[in-house]
Amino acid sequence: MNPQEPLPYIQKELAAGATKETIEANLLTEGWSPEVIQQAFVTMQSLPTAPLSTVPAEIMPKPKEVRIFEWLLYVGFFFEFLASMSKYLVLVDTKDFASTGILFAAMPAGIWLVVQIAFASIAIRKKINWMRIVILILFMIGSVQTIVLFAQILMGGYAQRTIGGLGIVYPLLGIAAIAILGVAFLYGFSKTSNDWFRVAANVQLLVGGKNVLWKKGIPRLNLILLFISALLVFGLDLYILVSSGGGFSGFGGLLPFWLEMLAAFVVNAGFVLYENYKLAPGFEKTTSPLDNQIASLIFIRHIAVLLNSVPVIQLFGGAAIVFGGIPYLICYVIFVHKRNKITDAQNSLLTSPITNSAPAT
Repeated sequence: MNPQEPLPYIQKELAAGATKETIEANLLTEGWSPEVIQQAFVTMQSLPTAPLSTVPAEIMPKPKEVRIFEWLLYVGFFFEFLASMSKYLVLVDTKDFASTGILFAAMPAGIWLVVQIAFASIAIRKKINWMRIVILILFMIGSVQTIVLFAQILMGGYAQRTIGGLGIVYPLLGIAAIAILGVAFLYGFSKTSNDWFRVAANVQLLVGGKNVLWKKGIPRLNLILLFISALLVFGLDLYILVSSGGGFSGFGGLLPFWLEMLAAFVVNAGFVLYENYKLAPGFEKTTSPLDNQIASLIFIRHIAVLLNSVPVIQLFGGAAIVFGGIPYLICYVIFVHKRNKITDAQNSLLTSPITNSAPAT
């Protein structure tokens, strides 16, 4: 037996849904050394045509837990939409309610509902694991405000102006959304769901010997979201600044806010250049479990910058940047440093011949 004979077995077992740990244990039982097994995995990933990329979709049917996860997400998002509607309606003056209240409430809440549903649908139907992680992180961040508001109600400190009792409806609907989404994530991050997403990620990760997440996914995500940020900063935000009258006359108007948006955009653009032209070329020929985490960090950064560039809700994005900037940077540096070490190790294995012999018979 030559050292590359474990390859067909590895390909077959991964396609059938077995984990890497199980495959390694079976090969060790058959007498193959850990070095040969590891090099066999690396060799398989470096093949010109990745065998895993052709695995039929029916081999990995969507398990019941993932289907429940998906539909509970949609229901939870709808409750969040109702909660947002009630929140915005509270802010509308009663005399203007008939003419502007519904439109004022529905537009931002409806847009966010569509974005959430589209994002979740793509994450599940395309089996994109890092997007699933991002949905969980956004849920955890968004839950904080609702929980704090509900605590204020329990302590009798909630004195927001209401319209027909809508002030109390917002946090109650928010708590209902948190409960539904909490159950959804219990299904979405169960062992069955985790295995399904992990195997799907292994199947789809390498195409033609390239890591598609770094070859196409992250660079395209960066360019699309940076373009949207540019439209906001140099389009809508700049128009509001100029049309406000006196915006450029000093630091008493809207100019400081626009300059802060511009600074956040420039910093984000620097990250994009670094990721697209430095990290992507270096990482596209290797794989790592850290790729999903790094992609999640990149998406979260773009969301914070986008929120920081949207009038009215700019304070949310600004707060995320101010309070989360340092922890974000620490995580980013650690993950990228570890990813570089993994890349160096895999490149070293790829350039070294497989020297171990077959197991003794």
